[in-house]
Amino acid sequence: MMYHIEPREGTQIFPVDLILGSILASTIPLLIGILFAKKVTGRILFTGFIIGSLFFLFFDLLKQTSGLSEARINNIVDIANYIGFVIGIGIFLPLIISKGESPNIYIAYTWALLGVGFHSFGEGTIIAYDFLTGETLISLTQVISFSLHKFAEGFAIGILLYGISKEMKDTLVCFLLAIIPFILGLTSAFYYPTAELATVFFAIASGSTVFLLAYFLAKTRINERLILGIIFGLSFIFFAGVLHSI
Repeated sequence: MMYHIEPREGTQIFPVDLILGSILASTIPLLIGILFAKKVTGRILFTGFIIGSLFFLFFDLLKQTSGLSEARINNIVDIANYIGFVIGIGIFLPLIISKGESPNIYIAYTWALLGVGFHSFGEGTIIAYDFLTGETLISLTQVISFSLHKFAEGFAIGILLYGISKEMKDTLVCFLLAIIPFILGLTSAFYYPTAELATVFFAIASGSTVFLLAYFLAKTRINERLILGIIFGLSFIFFAGVLHSI
């Protein structure tokens, strides 16, 4: 099932169905993932699920930003991507070596913004760029795939956040930090219509994802439930990727 969206000739106006559809497909599963993490039991199993999901997401981001993809031909962009990757990791270092009050809530805020929000910004720019440069074909399976990825990202935010705070204020802050960049990215092509902008944000997100992987692995005892969760997480994101290619 394909949904055909054609740009309006002579204008740079998104159709309302593209804007609303993209935002709903991003915000709803992300919020469900965050809230679902609050209800789960068996934390080690679900932490493993997040670790497995993050592994797959990281390698997907790495392919897009490190030059491993055949499409990477611009050395300047590659350098910018590397700098973004280092920033994505390095920005967390002051938070984990701080000797003051526990900085964990700021780790949750920062990862919601960089790991999820910047990733979403890049996705938004690509959606906008594809629309402005030609016809856009969206299949139902692609929408489902996108939503599954957003659920996994929201679930990662929730698992990280609810180990620290269950206050609604913190949940709302993380949700807004994760979703507002997507809306900004979706409209950015009006002012800077290039897909290369997305890769820099993906690079920052990949660096942040490396940090969160290390963070979870350092704080979680490795046992059979963790390994089982990792397998489930890898399988979940792999399945979402297969859906996207159908």
